Amino acid sequence: MKVTRKGFIASVGPALVAAVALPSSRVFADALIPRTGTGAAGFAEHVGSSFELTRADGTRAAIVLRDVVARESHPGTEQFSLMFTTSHGAVPPQGTYAMRHAALGSLAMFLAPLGGARSNGLRADFNRLKA
Repeated sequence: MKVTRKGFIASVGPALVAAVALPSSRVFADALIPRTGTGAAGFAEHVGSSFELTRADGTRAAIVLRDVVARESHPGTEQFSLMFTTSHGAVPPQGTYAMRHAALGSLAMFLAPLGGARSNGLRADFNRLKA
């Protein structure tokens, strides 16, 4: 599908107007952040559980949420990292992946490998607005 300039502006225009008119609104935050309750705390409830990761070629792999690490942040934001381990040993390359969790549903995450070539870990970083 080819997107024209006019079509693009028509599709994102209302969101941009809302963001400018209501800068304290959560217009973009609600659209981009998975519904996990209270951010880091919402994910922390699922430490030890499995997420299904879908690669670009359509293959799927299970990864396990190993830890949620809170980071120092500005008073209006919450920063945290999710640490995952792969059960199969092969770590996919850095990129955005479709993820599925039994309780959290479908979401997309940008994952980066941890450590060297022998590491079986992945990390996702979040910087979200507080409600």
